[in-house]
Amino acid sequence: MQCAPGEISTLLLQHLGDGSCQTLDQLDAALPLTRRQISDGAATLIRRDYLDRIELGCYCLTPAGIAASERGEQITSGPKGPLTCKSRRKWRSTFRQRAWTAMRMSGSFSVSELVIAASKDDKRPEINLLDYLRALSRFGYVTALPALRNGLRKNSKSGKRFRLVKDTGPVAPEWRARSAAMWDHNLDQLVEEVPCVR
Repeated sequence: MQCAPGEISTLLLQHLGDGSCQTLDQLDAALPLTRRQISDGAATLIRRDYLDRIELGCYCLTPAGIAASERGEQITSGPKGPLTCKSRRKWRSTFRQRAWTAMRMSGSFSVSELVIAASKDDKRPEINLLDYLRALSRFGYVTALPALRNGLRKNSKSGKRFRLVKDTGPVAPEWRARSAAMWDHNLDQLVEEVPCVR
């Protein structure tokens, strides 16, 4: 018998609604289902605490199962309770998000290496990235590495290397310039500024 999701469990729930205990053989003879379908439907009811397995192959409804049968409850596929987690919105593919992803994949990186993640529509990606790195550094996400190569100017931004030291997850922390605050979507909270250590 071809059944919709939850239909087998509902059929089993209604059949055992009188409170009787029945074996797999009895259920197989009484219902138009295969033994496998009966077993799968019983497993669904057991997960919902509607059915007890008295012994191997012998099933009986719990008081909650009898109440559900009397209510005429329809078993459906999916979660059995209310959705308790917050919904995740799809994050936009911004330049800072792409740069954050590149930072997470790299051991160390320079501005010129991250600017490659810019699209043709991004305006002034170097300046945008430098502002973002400055903010990430202020809040302890990124640290500047000491210069290892000779021949670079001391204040050159393109040759300076950075390392991501606080990787909180896949979503880029959001720098809110107006309030001078960093919101971390992965932690779902504002991040405290790290005091400067010299």
